[in-house]
Amino acid sequence: IKAQSEEDKIKLLNALENCDFILNDVAPTEIAVKDVFVQQYEKEIDGEMKTKYRTILFDTEGKSYITTSSYFFFSMSKIFNVLGTPDTWSKPYTFEIYKKAVKNGNKALSVKVKA
Repeated sequence: IKAQSEEDKIKLLNALENCDFILNDVAPTEIAVKDVFVQQYEKEIDGEMKTKYRTILFDTEGKSYITTSSYFFFSMSKIFNVLGTPDTWSKPYTFEIYKKAVKNGNKALSVKVKA
């Protein structure tokens, strides 16, 4: 998200404090994504500082969805590498958000772009 207008800055600040939805709670779902915000931060895990990512999706209706899933962040990075970032898109993309089985029987948030 390029928060240049006051309205966009307020939308971003409000989402950083309190998103409308936790992505893990609403998956599986489809979201028409208009903007994305990613924030890198450090968190202590097992005595070590680890780099983590907070990803916020904004839909076409202005609703916000947050996750700190690293797997989801890396999925989004692939999308950005191929399709570019939302500020370069000619239209919003619909993302299918789902939980994918990963090693050790766990599930991770993943994303599929709908055509």
